[in-house]
Amino acid sequence: MDFAKLDLPGIVSKDEEQAYLASASEGSMNHELSKLPVTIPFVQRGMIIALPVGQQPMIVTVKENRGEGSFATIIVASENPSYPVGDYIINSEAQLHRGELIDPVAILQ
Repeated sequence: MDFAKLDLPGIVSKDEEQAYLASASEGSMNHELSKLPVTIPFVQRGMIIALPVGQQPMIVTVKENRGEGSFATIIVASENPSYPVGDYIINSEAQLHRGELIDPVAILQ
């Protein structure tokens, strides 16, 4: 079966997502995200992710999928007093897809 030919509602290709992000206003977070490659193809609960360069320097862990392309996350490291460690924030799936996956075992070694 050729899955590329299926038209599944709610599922977009990387190219469609990039085009959508690029259509946002110049200088907006979405427009800047469109310039970054997807580094994490699938986001799931428990992942520890450093948000993309150019965003607020912080590391989050994924708590739950809120649907509609957003995730509830918990801040585990931050240099910004407006985003203290332990706070919950909402991150877009596009933002998390372009972050850096942190290996918790590597941190402990």
